[in-house]
Amino acid sequence: MSMTIASIQWCTTCSRDGSFEQPVCSEGHGADCPEWFCIDCGLAVVLAAWAADDPAVPDRSAA
Repeated sequence: MSMTIASIQWCTTCSRDGSFEQPVCSEGHGADCPEWFCIDCGLAVVLAAWAADDPAVPDRSAA
């Protein structure tokens, strides 16, 4: 499996900045795949943003 070190991120498990790799995406996202993991401890994270009109994000403005 080929991986690329693509960024330095804060790792909550290591409590420091660490190198995060992005595995080859099996879902076809390519470089836009939101899955990353810390190469030191293996913490897996999903880095994604939702559009304001995404129905998966609840509208809390009416509360």
